[in-house]
Amino acid sequence: MPLDVDVVAVDSITAWRLAASMLQRRPPTLAIVHQPPGGVDGSGLRRALQRRLDRFVYRRCDALVVAGAPLGAELVSTSRVPAGRVHVIPPGCDLPPAQETVELRRGRRIAAVSVANWFPNKGLLDLLEALGDVPSGDVTLHLVGRTDVDAEYAQRVRRRLTRPDLVDRVVVHGPVSATRVAELYLAADVFVLLSRYETYSTATAEALSAGVPVLAWRSAHIDQVVTDGVEGRLVEPGDVAGLSRALHTFATDEPRRTAWAQAAARRGARLPRWSDTADAFFDVLRGLVTEAIEPTHGPSSAVDVDAAHCSVFDEESPRDVVADTQRPRDRRLDRADVRDDDDRAGGSTR
Repeated sequence: MPLDVDVVAVDSITAWRLAASMLQRRPPTLAIVHQPPGGVDGSGLRRALQRRLDRFVYRRCDALVVAGAPLGAELVSTSRVPAGRVHVIPPGCDLPPAQETVELRRGRRIAAVSVANWFPNKGLLDLLEALGDVPSGDVTLHLVGRTDVDAEYAQRVRRRLTRPDLVDRVVVHGPVSATRVAELYLAADVFVLLSRYETYSTATAEALSAGVPVLAWRSAHIDQVVTDGVEGRLVEPGDVAGLSRALHTFATDEPRRTAWAQAAARRGARLPRWSDTADAFFDVLRGLVTEAIEPTHGPSSAVDVDAAHCSVFDEESPRDVVADTQRPRDRRLDRADVRDDDDRAGGSTR
């Protein structure tokens, strides 16, 4: 681990790799945590080993930035991270302006959009089963997100899509740009996300900011941004029949759907934007630099450890770092700068 820097920031995807380094003398270390210790995908054995290493690293970090409050509480209660080191900073939900108007219903009553990469945790098979039980004239479903992240699961999804009850009812978009995501939200009647576990659910927040009501499994991460019966409907996880009934309600009860959409827009307007996220993030960085017991002397840089390759990918001079921490809004962070484990479905990072 480099010692001639002011702060080291490490992403939770690669935190476990730094376990040995945490025993050495080091600069203040910040963990950006967007998944539980051990992650949510992969074999049980690997997750168990990674969980132990993640927790070891987190207990030795000087600060942890967490996207959602439930994960922050979990780190304190089960990983024994001191509460004062945990900073809950939700991701922003603003998207670029839409460039064109799109039509998604394709002759049916409503259009549903789901933004999720094809992982088992995202619940796509449950969504397709529920859609198959809804009258064919009710819903056209649009799936946005990468289809190549889990080959076995993707094959199961594709097989389900070929069954007669779903013919011509589902549109697979694959990964798309942030602008295209904005256009799909604006044309959607309902946003659907059936993840069992997320840290925050950035895609849900984006949908709310676009005024789209939400249909989701009831969970701690969704409860942060959606109230059942206000901004949409929450269904008990695994209740596919209840999910079908909720889809049918969205399709056939226009007054209720309109009320949910209005409430979604009000809720979305109160959610943080990326400038808010940047402000809070750089406040934490400033605190680590000013509170360091043994500050670094001489030329220094700010280092970020890449989540995928565990390598340095960004270095800035001390002057640039000071300028950025004093003007966090000028950085205009986008969704690739503060990564959320959920909803990386557009462009090269979704």
